Amino acid sequence: IHFLPNYGWSNVSFREMVEQEINHPVFIDNDSNNLAIAERWYGEGRGVDDFLVVTLQNGVGSGSVVRGQVVRGHLGIASEFGHMCMDPEGPLCRCGRHGCVEAYVGNNAIIRDSIKLAEAGEWSTTLAEVSRMKFEDVLEELQVGNDKLEGVYKRAGAVLGVGLRNLITLFNPQLIILTGKGTRAGEKLFGPMFSAMESLRSGKFGSYRTKIVINDWTEEDWARGAGTLVLQEIYDQKS
Repeated sequence: IHFLPNYGWSNVSFREMVEQEINHPVFIDNDSNNLAIAERWYGEGRGVDDFLVVTLQNGVGSGSVVRGQVVRGHLGIASEFGHMCMDPEGPLCRCGRHGCVEAYVGNNAIIRDSIKLAEAGEWSTTLAEVSRMKFEDVLEELQVGNDKLEGVYKRAGAVLGVGLRNLITLFNPQLIILTGKGTRAGEKLFGPMFSAMESLRSGKFGSYRTKIVINDWTEEDWARGAGTLVLQEIYDQKS
């Protein structure tokens, strides 16, 4: 593991640690890459050679499939869409830089901005403790209706839309699949996203031919991705 902000890990030989504990072969990869493999085998990516999976979770991740193969890069950390810089003067990201996509769009960033709203008295639903706000609290407030919170999502959606348009220009994918817990914000996020994408559309790059799919996300998706990684590794060893 090169970098895992959820636990503050850096350069940890996690695979070897687990193998020693369970005395069994272990395969490890980025969860977004695993989801890309699963989509290629079972989901929207079946029969599609060039597509992207973008995961909206605590941060923002992505998996890229080019000519039927997952792109992992030199060190295995390619496709870090969430850490593409949108504004060098923007909010601090967990990676240490400012203005990354996930510093606006990730659930942690949404919670950060929501806590500021609650502390300023701009919150209507009940919170046990503002500092312990969860993403479910944000979704509840979003359903009730909060203009300030909708403004947070409007900015997040616009940043996401510009970022996706840049990915389309870079990869020219046939398909982009959006998934993850963050998709539960629905139209409040995706309305501004599609508006931003439309404002930057250019027929010269064929971007109008990229299909956008928003998955109905469940926790099982992560398990399905991990299982697909293991199956792929076993099949590759037998071939």
